[in-house]
Amino acid sequence: MRRKVIIPEFIAAPQNLRRKAVSLTVGMPVVLTPETAAKLEKVIASHGDNFAVEILDKLRDLRKLILEAAAEPQDRYLMLPKVGYAALDIKGMGTMFGYPLLTILAKSAHDFVKRLGAVTEAQFEVIRLHVDAMYVVLAQQVTGEGSTTEKEVVKMLREAINKVLKI
Repeated sequence: MRRKVIIPEFIAAPQNLRRKAVSLTVGMPVVLTPETAAKLEKVIASHGDNFAVEILDKLRDLRKLILEAAAEPQDRYLMLPKVGYAALDIKGMGTMFGYPLLTILAKSAHDFVKRLGAVTEAQFEVIRLHVDAMYVVLAQQVTGEGSTTEKEVVKMLREAINKVLKI
């Protein structure tokens, strides 16, 4: 029995799609010049307040989720995806708006909850500490990498993660 050989055929995309996707007359040019970078930074800075409000809303939602999970320990694993997604959102925006420490904390929270199944009391407390630390960074407007104190908090969170995961 002979098998029929199917040869793939590549179809070129219509050029009108390319014109819709890349506009050289409207918006920013493709090449990132110092002038273009300055324009982008100005746009990002003008949206800083919106960023803070959005992140604050996410952190409030996480705190509410943690309070609910504190009351129902057997259902704590259900909160993990929500914490992970919120942390990923925060991580993606932190550095862009001048909060690299927020990005570090959010990445740590995201990576931590990704590794969990059933949540022990100690693991739950580490999640809570991450959310509280992010809240403080935003509330105190800690921009940049933070001082020695903030760096020490990140270090202690890493140690707590290692301890509760028994690494």
